Amino acid sequence: MQLYDWLTAIFPGIESLDRTLLAQVAGISRVVELTADTIFCRQGVTPDLVHWLLHGQVALSQAGPQGDPAIIDIVEPIAGITLASALLGQTCPISAQTLTPSDIMAIEAAPLRALTATYPALAGTFLRAASVDIAAANRQIVDLKVRKIAQRLGCYLLSLAEGTDADTVDIHLPFRKSLLAGKLGCGQESLSRALASLRELGVETHGYKITLHNVPLLRAFSAPDGPAPWKHPSAADAFSRAFDL
Repeated sequence: MQLYDWLTAIFPGIESLDRTLLAQVAGISRVVELTADTIFCRQGVTPDLVHWLLHGQVALSQAGPQGDPAIIDIVEPIAGITLASALLGQTCPISAQTLTPSDIMAIEAAPLRALTATYPALAGTFLRAASVDIAAANRQIVDLKVRKIAQRLGCYLLSLAEGTDADTVDIHLPFRKSLLAGKLGCGQESLSRALASLRELGVETHGYKITLHNVPLLRAFSAPDGPAPWKHPSAADAFSRAFDL
């Protein structure tokens, strides 16, 4: 895909902006390939770039009171990283590290701030993108407040089985269970207990492979939310096709 195609896939509606303005945005943007275990954003540092994960997996972490990093989330495409901090020119509250080889759209933060200050239509485009991040974060907060760990785990497992109507489904965890515990906001022991409790609902685990023997029963227990209304399915399709080329 061309750089312009990446931008229009990430930011729905940006194609309606003036072509000269689009060229300016493209001029401060690039797609970079990062190897696994690359730290590209550090907690407490003001990011020079706005990052957008196109392909791969990224772990977000934050140092605790004793300095030990805690996993905050595991990010998968398509997702913005450091967007709010970069647009505000503030220090980043988290560190970001690739778990796998990853492709990332990088947009220079300072020129982007200048452009959004000058062109309200462009500011609106990035405001919508920032709002997506806020909505996703709010959803995670609500999830932590209203669901037990086993329910959060059930919702995540069901998300891996999206797209099938079968009552029995084989799925594979995309990363190790220690990272999954961080993503779900619990410790590894709590995750193990949650997995054990889901056995009664037909959840069978063999390492990274998990079989959901009774999807309707698990769904009734977990009560997952509906699809996020802010997601842009055509963008996901565009990225999928891009990496098939």
